[in-house]
Amino acid sequence: MKTYVKLFESWQKEEVFVMKKAGAVITVTATNGKIERIDKPKEVTFPFTEGQLVTVFLKGWACKNGWTWNGESACTQGKKVTLFGMDSKSRIDKLRSRS
Repeated sequence: MKTYVKLFESWQKEEVFVMKKAGAVITVTATNGKIERIDKPKEVTFPFTEGQLVTVFLKGWACKNGWTWNGESACTQGKKVTLFGMDSKSRIDKLRSRS
């Protein structure tokens, strides 16, 4: 039962994303995976709305438009996903060599 409580509590947490560019700051507050509040200057066009789900497209938009993400570049790649100790390129190369 404790596992379910921890899972529920982690889902309930609040996240704050801060994006900066040339003195302008956009602060996005999300709870339960949904955008609850957006604080931004009026002159900044931001394609996301309150109530919308937080997806990878939010960070992608920040990268494409030159915004920083919580003080770091929004364009940095995340950790590579591996399956059985191999990244996807290695698996593909191995499958090709079999045929």
